[in-house]
Amino acid sequence: MKKRKLMIQVSALLVAFFLAGGVLAALLVYKSATRTYLSAKNDMITRDIEAVRKTTISNSGINWFFDFAYDHYDEIKASVDLENNAWSDLIERENLGDSIYYDPEVVYNAIEKSSSYEEKVKIASSIYSTLKYQMDYDSNSYGYGNMFLISADSEHSGFVYYQADDYGGVDGLTDGESEPFYVGMKLGDRLDLDSDESTALGKISLGKSDQTEFEIYTGQIGDLKYQSHYMAFCPIVFKGRTQAALVIDYNWNEFRESLINSILIMLVLMFAGIIVICGIIILQLRRIAVKPLAQLQGAVKEYSRSKDSARAVDIIGRIKAKNEIGVLADDVSALAVEIDSYMKENMKLVGERERVAAEMELAAKLQADMLPSVYPAFPDRQEFDVYATMTPAKEVGGDFYDFFLVDNDHLALAIADVSGKGIPAALFMMMSKILIQNFAMMGLPPATVLEKTNEIICRNNEEEMFVTVWFGIMEISTGRITAVNAGHEFPIIRTAGGDYEILKDKHGMAVGGMPGLRYKEYEIQLEKGGALFLYTDGLPEAQNTDEEMFGMNRLVEVLNKHKDKMPVDVLAEVRNEVNSYVGEAEQFDDLTMLEITLI
Repeated sequence: MKKRKLMIQVSALLVAFFLAGGVLAALLVYKSATRTYLSAKNDMITRDIEAVRKTTISNSGINWFFDFAYDHYDEIKASVDLENNAWSDLIERENLGDSIYYDPEVVYNAIEKSSSYEEKVKIASSIYSTLKYQMDYDSNSYGYGNMFLISADSEHSGFVYYQADDYGGVDGLTDGESEPFYVGMKLGDRLDLDSDESTALGKISLGKSDQTEFEIYTGQIGDLKYQSHYMAFCPIVFKGRTQAALVIDYNWNEFRESLINSILIMLVLMFAGIIVICGIIILQLRRIAVKPLAQLQGAVKEYSRSKDSARAVDIIGRIKAKNEIGVLADDVSALAVEIDSYMKENMKLVGERERVAAEMELAAKLQADMLPSVYPAFPDRQEFDVYATMTPAKEVGGDFYDFFLVDNDHLALAIADVSGKGIPAALFMMMSKILIQNFAMMGLPPATVLEKTNEIICRNNEEEMFVTVWFGIMEISTGRITAVNAGHEFPIIRTAGGDYEILKDKHGMAVGGMPGLRYKEYEIQLEKGGALFLYTDGLPEAQNTDEEMFGMNRLVEVLNKHKDKMPVDVLAEVRNEVNSYVGEAEQFDDLTMLEITLI
């Protein structure tokens, strides 16, 4: 099922795309055909209704008839079939002559002034008979099944003068019943076509239009059949007043149904074509895309399972696609070979890294073993207490500390910081520590110890490394320390019962800086109960995440906070404060501390 998922998705997408396109095309065809048809019908109806209007107003006295018929339509219909000479008598009596054919106002005035009521009814009957003949003739001539003449006066809205009903009346507009509501309308009937609901009739009734207006009406016969009508309203104007409106109702439902049936047939054929086309496209997609992708997926799975690039390359080689998938297959094949090569090389590197890590671990252990690490360091000596720690920034560091008895009454103290970090610094540190210790054990003073150490280091220092050193020898019986500072940090000293304070001693150049250096010694008197704190620059320069340094002031504050404690506790408290301050920031330098207290 997973292998066919892409096919199903592509197939559904194609079918949906073509179906949507087909439906849209059908709608466009329907709209376009309807618009074209009605536009053509509009021109034809406009021409025909204008011709009917001219024929209607050529009926002498029709304008007078429109006004008279409102109140006398029953009398007119009752006398319509009677022979009368009222019209010819009027012409002769008023000497109208040819004026009846071109001046309807003259006829209107003549009828109103010189005719009795009985004569007016007869004249109206004669005009009505002519109107019936003309409209029936025009209806048959132009082929409209529904043509009628109604009042456009808002007071008499829907008043029917005549409907040409040779085709059985308007078909489709109903009043809710099963039969049409204006079949065979005669003079005096009412057409339920309110000018408020009909936009076209409303414009004509209000005198806002003097041209033919069109509207589409829809209705329903029974529960099933849906009818559509295209209605045209042509105004008849007399003395600047719209008296009546000629209405042609064209039922275009037959055309619409024929159009819809044609579109349905087109849709069926189109959908059949879509199914065939989609089937062909899907088969082609399966051949040129889906099947090669499935083969490529199988090769990737095989390689993931077996890690055998040769097997994966063999499977990929069977893909014959000559398109982007073929290019992708070649790339995946090359990638599998490259990954295989990389994995083999990586295994070698992992082994090498493991070997280096083991060596680094051994180097760190050797370095730690080089430094005094047993506490108490001199359990049989009660005159002093000394303790030191060193935390390298990497596996091994360049800092070192040392304390050792030169003789029974002299204790050597050293703390140093080698330039650089890692293995080179550690090797340089070990050499410097050994040299300092060896010269000190020969009984040489501190200045001479560093001078001789400097000479040996400078003999073969192609890397130009150096080490800052604070080195001193304390006479245990008196507490007097003879010291020398070779570019190292200032020591911090505390008197008995006092606070820790920075001792700004004189600095010489770092050991290894240049040959022939001479160092000056100075003395520190350490009282009983007093202490000397030594450190490397990694302590005050420790930074937090905002790259702010721990600083000397904070260091002195921490020392004074714990000044009554022994060295092992003092160093632990300082380390805790530094860790808390630094937080998540990475340690970037070795951190070394040493403290001695006279008891």
